Amino acid sequence: MGGTSSTTRTLEIENPNVITLSDKVVERLRGQEQVVPVDQASHILQAYVQPSSLQVQKVVQQELEANDKRWEQRFQHVNTSQKALSRNVEIEYKKTYENVMKLLPIIKDGVLSEATIEKENVLLECLTNNKGTPLNCTNAVKDYQKALFQSSSQKL
Repeated sequence: MGGTSSTTRTLEIENPNVITLSDKVVERLRGQEQVVPVDQASHILQAYVQPSSLQVQKVVQQELEANDKRWEQRFQHVNTSQKALSRNVEIEYKKTYENVMKLLPIIKDGVLSEATIEKENVLLECLTNNKGTPLNCTNAVKDYQKALFQSSSQKL
């Protein structure tokens, strides 16, 4: 690493294979810190401590665990918010359903007047022709509502 030379150690075993390791490799394997001079030319004592591989692994693992914890908390927050929104939508749906049931006419014997059926067919045709733009059928909706409520008021 860098411009410094390292001394090598030779471990001779009766085995024909010879293993050569530098002091720096041995220190890294032991997990010891290394002091590396920053500026050798000026002979000024400036040095920083180079962390060992083991220390780097520990720091990386701690950061990964902290990141996992942050994402878990974020997920829980989003999940809680989603549940609250779902409850609100359900409550609004029930209120709207109750209001619609109060406002819609009670159809006796399941029979609609011909005027109401005609307005319904016009509305369905308009919605079919204007897929994706239902606001173009606002007048047809209003006409259908009038016919529907008029038929209900006549029956009551």
